[in-house]
Amino acid sequence: MTFIYNVFISSLFIFSLYSSSATYSSLVSMNALNISQASYCISNNIWNCATCQSDIQLLEMIEEGGVRVITTLNNKTNEFAIGFRGSSNVKNWIDNIQFSQVNPYINFPDVAVDKGFYKAFGQIRERLIQNINQIYKLNPEMSFLITGHSLGGALATLT
Repeated sequence: MTFIYNVFISSLFIFSLYSSSATYSSLVSMNALNISQASYCISNNIWNCATCQSDIQLLEMIEEGGVRVITTLNNKTNEFAIGFRGSSNVKNWIDNIQFSQVNPYINFPDVAVDKGFYKAFGQIRERLIQNINQIYKLNPEMSFLITGHSLGGALATLT
């Protein structure tokens, strides 16, 4: 049986690599929600929207091909977060409707991804991986939070 990897457009995806036994945390959920929302309102790399928490530092906003992702650092909780913006422009909606599937992972030939989501992720993939690697080298013990809303949820899943 083929495993088809679908992500619903309207999902809010919260994924955290805290430990091998993940448990629900309202604090983590609230941080994920705030970072997802902040990915919509950040402009000119200024961390000043209603959900931009003062103990969180904006590291970078990556915006390519209509896709936006922010990376943040919370020194208080030792957490690195990645927040993907959802659909907010025509390019994003075109990505959303490209739902034919591709099988991009050579080692996992049964894993399929919606073509538009995979294309959108490719817009920011290299810079995001560089960002993740830099943070990991500084502190390999740091927690990672990956979140996004709508299209951003799909991109968070691909991360």
